[in-house]
Amino acid sequence: MQIVGAIWIGFMLDNKYIASRRTRGVVSVAAVAIIVIAGWIGITVWLYNNPMDPLNPPLFDWTDGPFGGFFVLNLIFGINSVIYQVTVQWVISSFTNDPEKLARLAGLVKGVLAGGVAAAFGTEAAGLTQLNVVAYNFSVQAVGLVLTAVIASTCVTATNYMKEENVIPPSDAQTSGDLEKSDSQS
Repeated sequence: MQIVGAIWIGFMLDNKYIASRRTRGVVSVAAVAIIVIAGWIGITVWLYNNPMDPLNPPLFDWTDGPFGGFFVLNLIFGINSVIYQVTVQWVISSFTNDPEKLARLAGLVKGVLAGGVAAAFGTEAAGLTQLNVVAYNFSVQAVGLVLTAVIASTCVTATNYMKEENVIPPSDAQTSGDLEKSDSQS
């Protein structure tokens, strides 16, 4: 499902039918938010109907009732993990074309994402109920989505070419002024 999610979100973020890079970013963040929210609502309902104790996990197999919902939720969260990360990385990478800056930003993004995963494991270790763990994790991801949407709608520009001294634009690159005009018109 991660492959499917990566292909789908890549199509959304690089869609040639949406001329404005900012619009592609905002539309993609909105699409990711729908899938993320659906997944968290689904896991909340599933856990409410099938309470789990992490120290004494239920033993069920694919022929038992709860398995179908659990399986679908695993697929949704497989998509969730990749589309969320790719979208955040795309938005952050729109800030610069300078390889040095991009490397630093990519490291920052991966560090923050890893910190979020570590905190999620910490909620499990703290002995919270599964529904409280879900509430915490959804809250963290929701805040991240809101921040990503704000950044995509305010900071993503048509291009960074011609704005950075250390970046050599491709020969067919338009000037940033031309692209900003076309970006504001779409």
